[in-house]
Amino acid sequence: MKKILFIHSSLGGGGAERVLIDILKNIDTDSFQVDLLLIYGTGVYMKDIPANINYIGCLYEKKRPFWKWFVARLHLGHLFECREIRRVMKGRYYDTIVSFMENGPLKYHGFITDKAQNNVSWVHTDLLNNHYSRCSFLADNHEKKIYQKMNTIVFVSDTALNNFQKLFNLRNVNMKVIHNPIDAVRIQTRSLEESVPKIKFTLCAVGRICPQKRYDRLLHAVKILYDKGCDITVNILGTGYMEAEIKKMCSSLNLDTIVNFLGFKENPYPYIKNSDVFCLSSDTEGYPTVVCEAIVLGVPVIATDIVGSRDIIGQNEYGLLTGLTPESFADAIYSLYNDESLLNYYKRKASEKAKEFGISRAIKEINTII
Repeated sequence: MKKILFIHSSLGGGGAERVLIDILKNIDTDSFQVDLLLIYGTGVYMKDIPANINYIGCLYEKKRPFWKWFVARLHLGHLFECREIRRVMKGRYYDTIVSFMENGPLKYHGFITDKAQNNVSWVHTDLLNNHYSRCSFLADNHEKKIYQKMNTIVFVSDTALNNFQKLFNLRNVNMKVIHNPIDAVRIQTRSLEESVPKIKFTLCAVGRICPQKRYDRLLHAVKILYDKGCDITVNILGTGYMEAEIKKMCSSLNLDTIVNFLGFKENPYPYIKNSDVFCLSSDTEGYPTVVCEAIVLGVPVIATDIVGSRDIIGQNEYGLLTGLTPESFADAIYSLYNDESLLNYYKRKASEKAKEFGISRAIKEINTII
């Protein structure tokens, strides 16, 4: 039986965390003995760690003390972090170690590549256009050297892989695209667990309230529609450190009566299913799982024309791609609001695309690299 270690940051409410839980629930534990190590032992999905997965603990129970965060930006800080993870890993050896995300998980993985014969890392975003992980490493070359240690790097989309190579230009590393596994049966089943009333034409957005997701773009698009006299409701599911700022913006635009901030929902699927349109207003994504989830539920998607969204819905084939201006986003929403036949067309296209999603094929691909 192969021994596998997954390393991840935390089990907060993000898409990568949901995907990791789905993988852990579906991995063949008759063939693999799986351990899980977190950097931070927090998150809404902690309770969802399967019983047959060995959670060996975390490096930090909650937030990292400020002084540790500060010294981590220094050379000695990296030596300190190396000592911490090697202490936890003392006496542990694996066939495969998987850092399931760029940034922190990759950095800590770099300290223990000698603990496994096979080292695998996942990249969930477009690092060329969103190189947010840069601050965790001493320099771009430091990050590149850790990736160079990997036997395989997995990307969630073709574009994410291509842009990664433009940034790092790695040699002699196996690179593979595995789209995020989508458990369509679970999504459809859970969408029926709660009845969500719908009176008006309803837009839904799900995700962390942070700069990347650009809820400001969505709000300004909604303001344009409101000023046109559109009778709509907007449900935003998620929390984040920009929540107060975005709510303040909503009030300043006089949208409080039509925009509902519903917070984090462990089961967002009834809200997605009972909306007319799902909106993704992000500046950057890797492979936005939530877009796939909306498609599985037969909901038309409007998304900014970025990596990830484009890989899923094509050039307006299975949803509508928009420019990066609020006006462009508003025009796309208005086209579906104002044309029932077009709205129904994209509902049918979503149902057609949903047939491509399934978790078993992705798990088989993952098994081949671990």
